Amino acid sequence: MHNASFKYLLLSLSLLIAFSVSSCRTKKGGEGKVKDKSAKFLLKKLDQNKIEVEWLSAKAKVDFKSDNLSMGATAYVRMRKDSAIWIVGKKFGIEGVRVLIRPDSVFTLDRLNSEYRADDLSFIQDQFSLPVEFDDLQNMLLGNMVLLPTADELNSKVVQQQFHLSEKQPKSISKDYWLNGFTFVPERMVFKQGSQNRDALIEYSNHTLIQDVGLLAHNLYLSFQSPATGPVLLDIKYSKVEVDIPQSMNFEIPAHYERVD
Repeated sequence: MHNASFKYLLLSLSLLIAFSVSSCRTKKGGEGKVKDKSAKFLLKKLDQNKIEVEWLSAKAKVDFKSDNLSMGATAYVRMRKDSAIWIVGKKFGIEGVRVLIRPDSVFTLDRLNSEYRADDLSFIQDQFSLPVEFDDLQNMLLGNMVLLPTADELNSKVVQQQFHLSEKQPKSISKDYWLNGFTFVPERMVFKQGSQNRDALIEYSNHTLIQDVGLLAHNLYLSFQSPATGPVLLDIKYSKVEVDIPQSMNFEIPAHYERVD
């Protein structure tokens, strides 16, 4: 695959590492001193605040930077719970890439070069430095925390009006989480795999209340690095969000497209 089109593909798939959405009015955190809470208490709050929908669709403005490419694009994302994630990436109104992710597979159409890829889910795991399964991708799409250890495995402390959860004894991947000190919504996740020089940072901000759903983040900043990708930065802003409205996910591979690996 051509280098530029691969980077464009990387941009679209990166949306799946961390995605949160919003509509309605923004709800801000409170004021005053944040008091210490146990890891058990905070995990319970995260579970209570977990966003769960059957359907999701959103439009996103994305700015992307890597060693070889800097660009902006528009992405359209649709999801059906436990079934599929569908992404279309456009530049200047022209579709460049279309992605369909199933629980066990990833299909990608490169519209610019009439090519397609067919991979299993490990493709995303390799590209983005995280051992994520399909349900993890859905949770990240909705702005939920992922790969959480148990309460007994976590330390909890207050740092600058946030709750910081960190592993007591990190294993192959060290995991750190930050929650808003007043609303208990996810604001930051950091994953590091030092032995393989891989790490990922996900930050959520500008949380917004969606009626009957909960608080979701309007802006997302993602920084990740792996030997396969080098350093990659994404700045994402979401609009035109709809939840629990069935959506079409058209995905057909034209007969003249060439398969690439």
